[in-house]
Amino acid sequence: MVPLNRLRFKPMKPHSMLPVHEIRTVDEVPVRLETAHLGSRLTAAAVDLAVQMVIWGALLASLGTMSQRLDPSGQGWVAALATLVGLLVLWTYPTLFELAWDGQTPGKRALALRVVRQDGGAVGLPASVVRNMLRVADLLPGFGGLGILVAFLDPQGRRIGDLAAGTLVVHDPAVGAAPMLAVAREDLLPDAWTPRRIRAALGADGLFLVAETLSRRAGLAPERRGTVLAAVADRVREDLGSQPLQLNDEVLLASVLSRSRR
Repeated sequence: MVPLNRLRFKPMKPHSMLPVHEIRTVDEVPVRLETAHLGSRLTAAAVDLAVQMVIWGALLASLGTMSQRLDPSGQGWVAALATLVGLLVLWTYPTLFELAWDGQTPGKRALALRVVRQDGGAVGLPASVVRNMLRVADLLPGFGGLGILVAFLDPQGRRIGDLAAGTLVVHDPAVGAAPMLAVAREDLLPDAWTPRRIRAALGADGLFLVAETLSRRAGLAPERRGTVLAAVADRVREDLGSQPLQLNDEVLLASVLSRSRR
């Protein structure tokens, strides 16, 4: 059987006019991802810009202190360095955070948003670099006009960088799964299933699928809910090592997700 962190998804046509991206796993498990509204994305971008300005301001203050100790020719080099630092902060900030926080920046985390590939997998380095390098194109002709227009016209709210990189910004399914964590029974999980082992075995894609399954379980038809939960739970057991557990599929998934966050 295919390991959970190697599952591949195929896009499906949304069943409503809502900003939804529906995918199916190779086991035909349906997963619906709610794409982010333009307003929430702009708010997240504003938060990130504020954080970037704080970082840049702190660096400028340090460079300003340095320039006071130099002659005029040296001060010119400091000004050039400050410009370079500003560009580096603008381009590397989102990529570094998206890789470190599984598709989230501080702004996206504050708005419960996450960047994923269109197949539902973790964004990864190549896609993150492409989508963030093209922020310059989104800003044309000024103040993000082109990027906002493209995102407004695209049914899934993708900007130019997302279209080129094959990514989506979606509402974080872990937020929807949060109420389910109240029934988690981590004490019944095998001691060998440490947080580090869970994260390594399932990967960002697998944990995303677990969170999305828990988040959407209430919206599934009763006859379909058990099948979906069983399919995902079986993958989790296989990737972590099958052991006899006195947990039903729903509680198992909640327990694994809860422990993975430690």
